[in-house]
Parts: sequence; C-alpha cells; structure tokens
Amino acid sequence: MIRGSYRHLITLHRPDTYDIANEIESWKQVAAPRSKVKVLDSMEGTGIDLQAVEIVEFRIPYIKAVELDYKDMVVVFRGREYEVKGVKNVDYLDKELIILARNDEHSLRMS
Repeated sequence: MIRGSYRHLITLHRPDTYDIANEIESWKQVAAPRSKVKVLDSMEGTGIDLQAVEIVEFRIPYIKAVELDYKDMVVVFRGREYEVKGVKNVDYLDKELIILARNDEHSLRMS
C-alpha cells in the first residue's frame, strides 16, 4: 500500500434522519479519505431500455466505521453518486479497504 497512489478525494455519506415514510431525509458525512479509483465495468442496456451502469472499486486506508456499517452508504466522487454494494478488508490486516460501488445514471439519492 503506497500512500502516494491515493490521489482522488472521495466523500462517504450515510443516512442521518428518516421521515415518516422511512425515506431518507438527510445525509451525514462519515469520512473524506483519499482513494485509488479503478473502473471495473461500464455497460449500457440494449434495445428500448437504455441505462448506463458503472461499477467502480475504491481503495481507501482502513476506517473502522466504514467497514462495520456500510448499509445505505453512498460514495461521492467528482460530483457523481455511487451506491456502496460491499466493503472488503484486504487480507484482514486493518490497513486498507476495498469499496465496491455502483452508479446508475438515473438514480440520484442525495439530491
């Protein structure tokens, strides 16, 4: 893990309050770490249903709060929102986390 390779600034947000219908009312910023970003897959639908989907891997230094509770978490990178699908502690060494996230072009959660 080379610290100089973490060159992108991301922010991690989780729901803070919910309204009566259990919809997310406000968001709370959990962390703003530097990250290494890698696009794993980028695809679009075919036929009538066109939808751009991008799956991205974010590598960040270990943050315990992110590893333990990532449900409904959102990563904001360059103004785009990515829904966190999974977090992996690399080799269980508590040094680095891999966050797998997905971006659907038409699903904005924090707006």
